[in-house]
Amino acid sequence: RDNQDRFMKLMLSRPRMVRDLLALLPAEWTAVVDGASLRELSTEFIGERGDKRIAELCWLDLRDPATQYPKRGNRMAALARLMFAESPFDAIHVLKDVAEWLDFGDEDEQRLYRCYVNWFYAITPNLRPRDWDPEREREVEEIMREVTALERNTERWLEGHRRTAFADGRREGHADGRRQGHADGQREALVRLAARRFGVDIGRRLEARLRSVKDPSRLDRVGDLIVDSETGEQLLGGLDSSGTNSS
Repeated sequence: RDNQDRFMKLMLSRPRMVRDLLALLPAEWTAVVDGASLRELSTEFIGERGDKRIAELCWLDLRDPATQYPKRGNRMAALARLMFAESPFDAIHVLKDVAEWLDFGDEDEQRLYRCYVNWFYAITPNLRPRDWDPEREREVEEIMREVTALERNTERWLEGHRRTAFADGRREGHADGRRQGHADGQREALVRLAARRFGVDIGRRLEARLRSVKDPSRLDRVGDLIVDSETGEQLLGGLDSSGTNSS
């Protein structure tokens, strides 16, 4: 938790991050703000009565920037997407996307990207490298190799988990001795897989969509959609466009 907090504050202390935050606010609020003169202020200060106070730099509700603002080019919106990612898979995709448009020729941007990745490691200890040290400033190239490896490993895990889940579903169906039992097993496996990748809410919504689907070939296509989709909403939209909702 301390590391998560520290990296968050480091990101919010970067001038470009604050300028991108201002860009998300209504223009009439920011028309008189001079972004070029931004400077960091101490979080400790002495009150009029001589009492010492400690305050946060700022308080933010980032749920709206995570969903309502441009996905590329805004550092604050990228942080919001990272914070409210539906799953580690989505968070890794955000890290890959951000690496494509940050200016790594700028040292400040390099520091910012380190913070994005370190914040992700702080909240997902099972995915961080064994030698991860939040105090060490690694080169951007090293961090990008780590993110690429994370993406590759999670994709392999997802495909392997899909095969295992489908095999379990088929075994349950054969044990039941009925085609319906087979379809029930496949649906349960798909819902578990979707929930694991995109979160419990998407799993529930998928379960409702698949309730009347009995054709094994259509259920197989849903498995492909789960693997290929980048977000839960993309998965559900793919069901609509492919006609997989019908029985």
